Amino acid sequence: MNVLICSIIRNEAKFLDTWHAQIKEIATSFKDDSISLSVFENDSTDGSFAKIAAYDWSFLSNYVIASTKLNAPCFVGGKSPLRVELLAQCRNRCIFQFPFLRDVSHVLFVEADVTYTLDVADKIIHHEKYYGKKLDVFTPKSVHADRPGPNNIYDSWGTRKGPNQTDWKDEDGQTGGFEPMWAVFNCFALYSAEPIKKGIGFGGVNPRLGIPDCDPVVICENFRKAGYDQIYWDTNLEVAHTVNEIS
Repeated sequence: MNVLICSIIRNEAKFLDTWHAQIKEIATSFKDDSISLSVFENDSTDGSFAKIAAYDWSFLSNYVIASTKLNAPCFVGGKSPLRVELLAQCRNRCIFQFPFLRDVSHVLFVEADVTYTLDVADKIIHHEKYYGKKLDVFTPKSVHADRPGPNNIYDSWGTRKGPNQTDWKDEDGQTGGFEPMWAVFNCFALYSAEPIKKGIGFGGVNPRLGIPDCDPVVICENFRKAGYDQIYWDTNLEVAHTVNEIS
């Protein structure tokens, strides 16, 4: 497999040592895969870009690290239409700035403020071996790092079982194991690169509903519209998210 890991960064300095170490573990453990990295950093005030640029990335096949000043407003979560539009633009720039995208088989978005085991990464990246299905989008379940427990989903807005949902509902359950979903992200999302290489990406407006929506939901909607509808998660696989108060 030829996997492009993508991360967008803003004021994530306190998480970056773990983020770097986890990416290194993926790249050095999965020796039969080509692992590359694309980073798009903007507007950090905590030295994030300098820290990223100083790391040793020699274990990767290729990498691109870009920094820009957008003078964009700062959000700590929330459903602001401006926030999701900015996130979509940054995620798309992170993908499409990579010069060897034509050679990539999968794009793996990894948020800087999550932790995960190598086993979770293995099952997500090599899912066809473990589940016997070739998927278009596949994620674990994201949980709050400081609140363990079965009913503890973090990415509630981006996780939807059906087309009529706008957010996660407690009654949907969170222990279904490997199952099809309408939309998922969960801070660690693997995408087939085939539709992305056709120009399909993130967005801030749901193309089916015509309203502002969660940017990872929009890419799932865009995938579906183009016929890429094999979208799954496995709740037995988890990544732990730590809230960054200055993101």
